Amino acid sequence: MIKLNTPYIIENGDTVTFTEGKKGIINGAYTDATLTGTLDGNVLKATFQNKKVNSVGLIEITFHNNGFDAKWKNGLEPGPMRGKWEGILSAEKVSLKEEETVLQDFNLENSIKSGVFSFSKKLTEILENAKKLDGDAQSSYMDNFFMHLENFVSKNREYAFTERIAIKRTQKFTDEDNFFYYPEDNEEQLEKYCFPLNSLRNKGLIRLVINEEKLVASQINNDENQFNSFLNYLSSYFIYSIESIVAEDNAEELAEFIFSISSNTFNEINDDENYISDQILDVLKAFGFDIKNYQGDCEIGPNYYLKNSVSSGYDYITFCEEIIADLYCE
Repeated sequence: MIKLNTPYIIENGDTVTFTEGKKGIINGAYTDATLTGTLDGNVLKATFQNKKVNSVGLIEITFHNNGFDAKWKNGLEPGPMRGKWEGILSAEKVSLKEEETVLQDFNLENSIKSGVFSFSKKLTEILENAKKLDGDAQSSYMDNFFMHLENFVSKNREYAFTERIAIKRTQKFTDEDNFFYYPEDNEEQLEKYCFPLNSLRNKGLIRLVINEEKLVASQINNDENQFNSFLNYLSSYFIYSIESIVAEDNAEELAEFIFSISSNTFNEINDDENYISDQILDVLKAFGFDIKNYQGDCEIGPNYYLKNSVSSGYDYITFCEEIIADLYCE
């Protein structure tokens, strides 16, 4: 249920606070933006206005015990809401009273299906929990987590990317925080989701994913669930297939590859709101690489994946050099 006059932390570290106005109207306020709507049970249907980018749109927020999940779209006309937004109560803290109580239900299904940001936050919570344990207790806790995750992914193939992210983040946590648990990469998943380099160069990742999973472009365009499923499959093949390009040790090719997906060179898929770009960059961020840390102009040439050269306000080349340096040495 909604908690009024209480800050919710959103993805960029900002907070949004909800208050009740006249006749039960719910208002929300955060940096450069406001929203107004009515509450039905635990669902707030509202309109938002973002003054910074001069946009208005529709948003539907579902509240739960620890925060909220939301979907939104630009414009006030009815239509699919493909944008995702999550918030967590700022007062929500992890409590570990005893080692016996730490082996809890990880609630992976909800956190994963709520989006990359939600899963990433849950993963951070799990790793912080495990860090407080020692030896056998820590190994047991992480074994339990990966068992839950593997079981979920085996029944929901489109979310395979979450397993790869969890392994990578745990390995990094091991190096930086004197962690006792050492996960291993899943070679079976790598073989299943990693497209070979020649296929990527000749057809492009989006076309390969659609063909491999027998998806239909018109259904992706017209059905929100189909679009979200497509994004998840794309994320899974992407996070494994970059291994093929990393092996070439060519930052310019990796930059072109990432940018070609972000700019959606496959014209049969409609993506005016840039959800594909947001998803891919969110997956890379959860994997440990944040493009926002690489401000600077960059020219990306058309060699394998783009028809024309493009300019970016982010330094994709240096960004990709860091990705290659990190993955190539594993």
